[in-house]
Amino acid sequence: MRQNYIDQYKKELNIEIEQLLAKNNLAANALNYELLVKNTANFVEGLGEAALENQVDLVIMGTRGAGGIKKIFLGSNTVKVIEQAPCAVLAIPANWNKFNCNSMAFA
Repeated sequence: MRQNYIDQYKKELNIEIEQLLAKNNLAANALNYELLVKNTANFVEGLGEAALENQVDLVIMGTRGAGGIKKIFLGSNTVKVIEQAPCAVLAIPANWNKFNCNSMAFA
């Protein structure tokens, strides 16, 4: 049963990624990615472990508003991942609805 859920989730995520690429006029092979599923009780620790195990260079994740001063703009998991990840983290605001990366700013 659990494997069926994981397979369905991966299928839905792949569809969303394909739609994102199409929306931004990118070829299906324009993005090299792999969906990883890790069974863990702690999301942040599990993500860090998966990043290390798979030599991940960049984690891209969305944000959601949560409580607290530090978490006004970022969700609590996002803040924890940024603080603890073994690699770079790109946090995309929850209300951002277009992804058009023609230029970047490094700060």
